Amino acid sequence: MSWNCRGLRGKIPRLANFVSDFDLICLQETLLRCHTPFSLSGFACIRNDISTCHQRGLCILIRNSIDFQVLNFSHIQHHSIEDQGIKIMVDQGPLYIINIYRHSKQIHPKKFFVTYFNPLLIILILFSWETLTPIILHGVARRLIE
Repeated sequence: MSWNCRGLRGKIPRLANFVSDFDLICLQETLLRCHTPFSLSGFACIRNDISTCHQRGLCILIRNSIDFQVLNFSHIQHHSIEDQGIKIMVDQGPLYIINIYRHSKQIHPKKFFVTYFNPLLIILILFSWETLTPIILHGVARRLIE
């Protein structure tokens, strides 16, 4: 599940009400800072907290029973995007979960997305910044930018 919560602190009870139905939750616009405590029983919490006034914050919640590795995207950054990701090993190979927040009214060069997605064969879960509707895209991510 993916949810643009637009500030998580006041919505933790709401999140706790439906979290039992999911193994993995991607949150955008958490507005959490590193000193803000947040955890959810039964879940590992991978946070990308805000450190400047232009950031919004991300969080991936994944059940404690699922093994994963945190991905490092420090080599591909752009001011218009906040991102984080994890890799889960499944029977068919690695599954990459990428949590992305796109800052509104920002320009995103095609070259950035080519660099970002070319190496990955993934099932990519994005969140539509226009309609806030979950989008699930299968296959080679290169098709997203062509």
